[in-house]
Amino acid sequence: VVAQSIAWNDPLVEDMLAYDFTITNEGEHAIEQVYLGMFSDFDIGLRGTPGVAEDDAAGWFAGDVTTVDGTAVPVRLAYMRDVAWLQPLGYAGWVLCSHDTDSTGIAAPAVVDAHAFRHFSGNAAYGDGGDPTNDAERYEALATAGFDPDVPDERAADYRVLMSCGQFPTLLPG
Repeated sequence: VVAQSIAWNDPLVEDMLAYDFTITNEGEHAIEQVYLGMFSDFDIGLRGTPGVAEDDAAGWFAGDVTTVDGTAVPVRLAYMRDVAWLQPLGYAGWVLCSHDTDSTGIAAPAVVDAHAFRHFSGNAAYGDGGDPTNDAERYEALATAGFDPDVPDERAADYRVLMSCGQFPTLLPG
């Protein structure tokens, strides 16, 4: 995996970073049933504030957003927000911008879209809403289609979020 990061010096996007990932199968055999995902633990709030991670909530947005020039753009956004129990309100998240597509759906999904959104909390076992801790649980979290409901303010806690896309049926060597 090669990751490139991009930042801008413009008031409209100065608080954004972009990441471009290139994934190469360096093995000798094809990898089957591939899903790609981002897993983040944002811990939103002021550094050094006690309990900074304990009052966060997670959410999902899917819809059209109007750009500066008036164009409607479809957006899939996984985010976390601080519910301001301990510090000023803040948000952090990421948007799926693109991935390889295949109109036939043979080598890649036919359209750019998210496959799943999950949030995880606390030290619970994976089956009870805790983090995936082994490869089987991580793959299940990536591959199981669906979108967890937004976390309401009264259930704020220390959350992590995952957004995945796929399935890419085969990732050939090279």
